[in-house]
Amino acid sequence: MRIGLACEVSTPPAEVLDLLGAAGLPVSMLRGETAPALFHPNGVTWFLGSAADVLSGCDRGALDAGVVGSDDPIAALPEAICDQPGGTSVDPPFA
Repeated sequence: MRIGLACEVSTPPAEVLDLLGAAGLPVSMLRGETAPALFHPNGVTWFLGSAADVLSGCDRGALDAGVVGSDDPIAALPEAICDQPGGTSVDPPFA
């Protein structure tokens, strides 16, 4: 499993790591780390990066899941995702 975790300006929030740890994911090595970083504990690959990088990694298949906190995560999507021909037009329901 390859998981991206967005942490723009500091270390990942303890509350988020506690939640992911309670789900059975190995998170101890992420405490105190800052982006950019890449870890491979126990069959899980963790990528710490910007929200845009995590979303791009998910879109391109480099990550299986991404955790991004934002009031408007759609705004962080690269334009290429929103304008793919015959594909994905993103219209947020909260717009």
